Amino acid sequence: MEYPIILFPSEKPTFQFSVSTAKKNKKTGSSELVAFSHVLELGLECIREDISIVIEGHRYEPDLVYINKEKNIFVDIEIDEPYSGAHHPTHYITSKGIHKDARRNDLFCKTGWYVVRFTERQMFCETKACMGVLFNLLLNVKAIEAIPTCLMNVKDLKQEPCWTAEESKQKSHQCYRKTYLGYNPVQMDFSSYIRCCMLIIPIIFQSIKNKRIRKMMQKQLRGFFFH
Repeated sequence: MEYPIILFPSEKPTFQFSVSTAKKNKKTGSSELVAFSHVLELGLECIREDISIVIEGHRYEPDLVYINKEKNIFVDIEIDEPYSGAHHPTHYITSKGIHKDARRNDLFCKTGWYVVRFTERQMFCETKACMGVLFNLLLNVKAIEAIPTCLMNVKDLKQEPCWTAEESKQKSHQCYRKTYLGYNPVQMDFSSYIRCCMLIIPIIFQSIKNKRIRKMMQKQLRGFFFH
């Protein structure tokens, strides 16, 4: 199994869902903030970051979503990091070859959602290519009539293999996320704080004109300084 992972909705959805713009509880990560700032820089305002989904009484908070109510097309866009800030393996393949998020993916598909999962590295380093994958999907399912100009002639996204729990632990030990984020989210030091500041400075200027980025940045900074 490789990223990007693209899953299609069931032909006959068996569950109902509701959409809420209530405040999300999940902490906003730096890569999510930077990736979304890149998405908005591309002019892709149709991608949302502030949506919660309620299915069978359970609330879910997608990283990003695409919603087209007119054509009844909904896409859950996930950004999978290989391990958490507490060194715990995340989004891994089990010993049975099943993705750890398979149950969640299946639930979304059974409510009529497409699910597209990228790795954190892909979304952080190749945002435009990730959006190319997403909008090609939207074109194929007739959600849109043409690819946005900003995504034409974009390079193909490099595939990445899914990781096991053991590989996730190895990546954590090797500070893998630092190789593309530029800092180690597990153990912040002075250089890491400087790197975060360098990432945030251009987003601060972007937030002056964009309320959505401003709100997302404020939440990320609260989690960053008061976690």
